Amino acid sequence: MLEVFTSDQLPEEVRLGIKAGAHKLRCPKCKGGKSGEISLSVFYPAENKPDHVPMVGLKCWRVSCGWVANVMFGEGEHFRLVRQQVHEGRVFDGPLFPPGDRHELTLGYGLTGKDYGTRFHISWEPPCLVMEVRGPNGELRGHLTRTFDKPKKVMAYKQSAQPWLDWWTLNTRCKKLFIVEDQISACKIFANGGNAVALLGTNMPIDKAQEIAGVCKRHLLVPALMLDNDAIDKAIMLHKRYSHLMPNMIVSAIVDDPKDMPHEELRAYLV
Repeated sequence: MLEVFTSDQLPEEVRLGIKAGAHKLRCPKCKGGKSGEISLSVFYPAENKPDHVPMVGLKCWRVSCGWVANVMFGEGEHFRLVRQQVHEGRVFDGPLFPPGDRHELTLGYGLTGKDYGTRFHISWEPPCLVMEVRGPNGELRGHLTRTFDKPKKVMAYKQSAQPWLDWWTLNTRCKKLFIVEDQISACKIFANGGNAVALLGTNMPIDKAQEIAGVCKRHLLVPALMLDNDAIDKAIMLHKRYSHLMPNMIVSAIVDDPKDMPHEELRAYLV
């Protein structure tokens, strides 16, 4: 049954997500189920005419929920109309091989097979490092590749509409979740007893923030922004932007990129 709401009747995080132009959010009815799935689609009008009431449509795609609603925005309220580019899922299907102990993962970053397991591979078609992108429950969301030669070229192979985040979380003794830029940094934090999620860049749109907030809430983790030293201003901005979602978020200033730090030095930041 279609429900109709005014914007002030929505939970704050959903209302702010719509105003920010998000296309995927967590459903306020089912809360995404036990996994906190980002299952709510937001449908914006093709154009925002001044003589019409601004309205967006909502639909939850979880079978056990299926909630649909229209939301009316009052006079003077605005939301960003962001065109969503829809791409078919791409699958990396090149041959994969274990990196071995003479690879840059070991020589450059001090990581071995016991640290990354089966999540990192190499491929020679084309020559690149192939890294799995996995969700908080271990589900495969795609792959990210980076070439060996500089300047490094990165290619994303997204197989899922879920937030493009790579999760490394099983260390129950650690009470923090370190939010970093790249997968190698996340792996190195995990190898040293921490929990980490890689933003796969420095951007954290509302769907990523909501998934991170949900995982932290379920597992009683303190979110800690640990962006590279040259992105401290970005970290402070993100801290302010998402204070309503993660009021306990902290900014962890570091002297270097986590993946480039010696293990013993990095561990000092993980307490």
